[in-house]
Amino acid sequence: MIQIVAQFDANAQKALIGFNLKKLAIFFGILISVFAVLGIVMYIYGGSDSPAFLMWGLAGFSLLIVIILPISAANTAKNNPLLRLGIINYNSFDNSFFYAKSTSQIGYEAVSTIPGNILLRAVETKDHFFIYQNTAVCNIIPKKDFVSGTPDELRAILQSWLPGNKYKRYGKNS
Repeated sequence: MIQIVAQFDANAQKALIGFNLKKLAIFFGILISVFAVLGIVMYIYGGSDSPAFLMWGLAGFSLLIVIILPISAANTAKNNPLLRLGIINYNSFDNSFFYAKSTSQIGYEAVSTIPGNILLRAVETKDHFFIYQNTAVCNIIPKKDFVSGTPDELRAILQSWLPGNKYKRYGKNS
């Protein structure tokens, strides 16, 4: 059985937010490019009466979002009230189930046992595994916090549970 004990901290939350922000940045980068090119084409072929300025405005607005999102995400990770609760996550895996338990200093406790084959997806980065129980719940597994087992063993289990594109690896993995 693989076991991980990890303190819920700002670094883990920043890693999850950062991973999701990269995907948003790519999306908005494409959007900015499309609006800018449309604006240039409209200006060249339509003159000053064309809606080119609207396209450039949309490109500028998208660029503003790309700038504001990381600042907002950093503040969210730093000021999260959950960080003050001293939450510790106990996660374990066997060949069939994912067990997750969270406890806090004030007595809060949440426990779940999930068959591995019904997990939504899993993502591996250089320092973490992000295991999505559903679209709203993601368990953050730091690779440095394994008590028993190894990241390679967890990777093998997750790949057997999540076929195809439900398991993804990003960046240089250890």
